[in-house]
Amino acid sequence: MLIVGLMGVAGSAAAADWPTSYKFDNGDQIGLTGAYAYDQNHFSGDDALFDNDHRMRRKEFGAFYRRDGVFDMGVQYDFQSHLWLDIYARVQTKALFGKDYGAIRVGYFKTPIGLDSAGATRAVSFLEAPLATQAIYEGRRTGVEWALTRKTWNLQLQGFAGQDVEGDNEGTTVAGHFTWTPHKAAGDVLHLGVGYSVENPDASSSRVRSKIEAGLTDTRLIDSGALPGTTHIARAGLEFIRIAGPFTVLAEHLEQTVAREGFADFNAQGNTVYGSWVVTGESRPYTGTLGNVTPKGPAGALELLLRYSDLDLNDAGLEGGYQHDWTVGANYYFTSHFKVQVNYIKANSRRAGVEVDPNAFGIRAQVMF
Repeated sequence: MLIVGLMGVAGSAAAADWPTSYKFDNGDQIGLTGAYAYDQNHFSGDDALFDNDHRMRRKEFGAFYRRDGVFDMGVQYDFQSHLWLDIYARVQTKALFGKDYGAIRVGYFKTPIGLDSAGATRAVSFLEAPLATQAIYEGRRTGVEWALTRKTWNLQLQGFAGQDVEGDNEGTTVAGHFTWTPHKAAGDVLHLGVGYSVENPDASSSRVRSKIEAGLTDTRLIDSGALPGTTHIARAGLEFIRIAGPFTVLAEHLEQTVAREGFADFNAQGNTVYGSWVVTGESRPYTGTLGNVTPKGPAGALELLLRYSDLDLNDAGLEGGYQHDWTVGANYYFTSHFKVQVNYIKANSRRAGVEVDPNAFGIRAQVMF
């Protein structure tokens, strides 16, 4: 019923642009951000491990303050998962020194390995991150970043230390990420990226696992189990994005090596490939990652999608399992503030000789600003 209620918001949202920010005479801007998503998941096939469910998936709320070309700061919190999201302040060196030496950001923000998780959750193409991203993406950490952007490339260097803001994941991480964008115009983007990070966790054990690409379950079909003796974790990623008018193709390869004292190193790897077609003719926006479609007309915008993802957790004598998922999706953008997403997922997994092949149907109604 809540999905029906949220769909009613689309009518009022279409009538006006929501006033969620204010710009002062001196150019400073203050504003609010939010994303509220309600999901329904239904499982079939090998579904004995899964229960149908429906509930809020996200209740994100935040605020920002910025002066273009000088600084910006922001804070976000997810009231559904009870987790802090980005908390940061960033300054442009050109405002300090008269020449652009990049931007310096400090705070709590995302690590760079895992393209599908690098952007805003409100703009995800599918309901959930692909298998490899779920398993290998490190999440948010507390630290500092230097980012240098030029016409056709961007370089990020990051360093993190201590616990995250929830008091977990104590340790250090250093990371680097480089993208080359010889095409970066509206409706014409070519993005090639590479990233690498090394985490030195204080904990002596780690774990690599992933679940079916439906969010309302905690069941994992493949799982490395505990990896004792962990000394450091290396992550690497290769990225590709091509936007050509209403068509978008994204591909990513991710790898993770868990170095262990007294045990063989454990290697995990996975791939993601997906394509989308905005039937109504709009293009996906690009700001380093993909954004939500903004409809051109009052009837909204329709996007059709297909994704393949896989993850291999069989290594070093451990049978963590292998899984691949196919997902067919459709996104309808009623306005720039409201969208509905529908996914059908066909999962295939094999672990220690046991095959589990469930299907999942998911729908999401999301209001965002």
